[in-house]
Amino acid sequence: MITQDERQSKINEFSDLLNQRNNAVQKKGLGLTLSEYEQYLINAPYKNWLIISTLLADNEIDENIYEDFLAYPTHYKVVNGEIVFNSNWETEQKAERQQKAHITKLDFYTLFCVPVGISYAALEAKILELGMEAQWNLCNHVYFGVIKPFLNALPLGKTEDEILAIFEEHTPEE
Repeated sequence: MITQDERQSKINEFSDLLNQRNNAVQKKGLGLTLSEYEQYLINAPYKNWLIISTLLADNEIDENIYEDFLAYPTHYKVVNGEIVFNSNWETEQKAERQQKAHITKLDFYTLFCVPVGISYAALEAKILELGMEAQWNLCNHVYFGVIKPFLNALPLGKTEDEILAIFEEHTPEE
């Protein structure tokens, strides 16, 4: 059950988002049109919060859904202006974690290549063979989603889930 303080905190957060939206339109100095600001919010992590805050302002949210949403916001999504339970929330969260999981190139080499005896020269040769030289040379970190071709190309001796677990364990906090 959501406490009254938690509920009020979320209502305040919703209100702040709406105020930000309104201020973006009113302040010429931001250089944002209303549609540009809304596009930013659509792509931002707050997209559901903005829509839900609008629904909340219009008193269109079922109380049970609202309470559960506050407790588990990732379990819901907005479809056609309505808040609905997202039955794929676990799959979507896992995919998002995979997209964000990253380690340094040194960590990749140290954690995956060295234990199975892959030299740096062999790693570079495989990078060239797979046509991933730009991805390797132009990044500081190796992202799990980008490195997936290595899962079959290099004999890492680990399953995809084991590799993901290592990535998640070593991904720096944001």
